[in-house]
Amino acid sequence: VVIKLNSGLEYRIPSCLFSMGNLMFLLMENCTIRLPLLFQGFKRLTHLSLKLFSSTDMDIKNLISFCPVLTDLRLVRFEGLRCLNIQAPKLEYLKVVGGFEDINLDAPNLEWAFLSLDPKAKAYQSVPIAHDTESYVRKSLGSLNDIKALAISGIFMKYLSKGCILTKFPAVFHRLEHICLVISFSDQRQVLTACSLLQNAPNLKKLDMWL
Repeated sequence: VVIKLNSGLEYRIPSCLFSMGNLMFLLMENCTIRLPLLFQGFKRLTHLSLKLFSSTDMDIKNLISFCPVLTDLRLVRFEGLRCLNIQAPKLEYLKVVGGFEDINLDAPNLEWAFLSLDPKAKAYQSVPIAHDTESYVRKSLGSLNDIKALAISGIFMKYLSKGCILTKFPAVFHRLEHICLVISFSDQRQVLTACSLLQNAPNLKKLDMWL
């Protein structure tokens, strides 16, 4: 199912769409997404693409987690989301572009990821807290055991550099071969975070960096 609208975010997707349990591909653009209370998930959905949309943290979390065979997920330009919680055991491809304050990623089979944070996002505007023991790298990347290609754009590296910078990750990225980074070398924390990432990718073959 492909739904592309020109009416703006005020158009709310009708609840009957979410009862179509046999969907395998769903693309929605320029709309508002609210899950019905009795949403039981899309058991056969493998591809989900949402662009220029408005929703809530809980609705997007449930929409993703109730798609047990989801392999391809794209979230591009959204409103109303503060914390992205992506739990998708079968996910192989992920693209996230937008403004958010936090992200928790649990996708052990992910092979390709593109993560871009809007410079206007509060996650970027916030100042790192001294002695913060939270590891934003671990929250975002710690579960990606099978990742092969990782692209970090926008100011997502700024987000990763907040809190505790780990020298060793919970899991080494043995399959990671290609990294693309947008980084500010004038920010020492970003440089240290990038070094930490590279040290945990022993089989890296290609590195692209933009200032």
